Amino acid sequence: MNKNVVARQIPLAYKELETSGIVVKKDEYKLIPKGYRGQISAFGAAVTMGSLIPAVAFFSKKSGDQSSTSEEDVDRTKLMKAVFLLLKDDADSYGTAVQKAKFKNASDLMQYIYNVSENETDLEKKKKALKTCKEEIENAAIALKLAVGLYLHEVPQNTEGGGEQS
Repeated sequence: MNKNVVARQIPLAYKELETSGIVVKKDEYKLIPKGYRGQISAFGAAVTMGSLIPAVAFFSKKSGDQSSTSEEDVDRTKLMKAVFLLLKDDADSYGTAVQKAKFKNASDLMQYIYNVSENETDLEKKKKALKTCKEEIENAAIALKLAVGLYLHEVPQNTEGGGEQS
């Protein structure tokens, strides 16, 4: 994890949570369903502890008919869209021409990962490129997790009047 990169990405992550459709408006409040907090943590752990491509493939798949309350509110594909948009926005704002080129013809996170290693013919260079990509995605997941905490998860209750007693 690169603390400077994560700190730079938090404002971008805040914006991309809205762009990806994760943030919902209820009255005048912007809310994020509670399930997203757990899902972004699970994604970050899956990437860190497991393998990048299977983690992205799993979270890119729409969940089927599940009766779990926290799963109902979470569309994992929106989460992958937020990660992709965050990486793209970060590269557009702070990246080099080489970093920006990785997003050429990429419409989602899996295509971006493919583009990262596509031009490498040497196995060691391909592994290094994927390792760098994995770190970029871990940083983005951390920034998104921190940005999720900036949104409300439920509409605040009206506490004016001190609560009436009968």
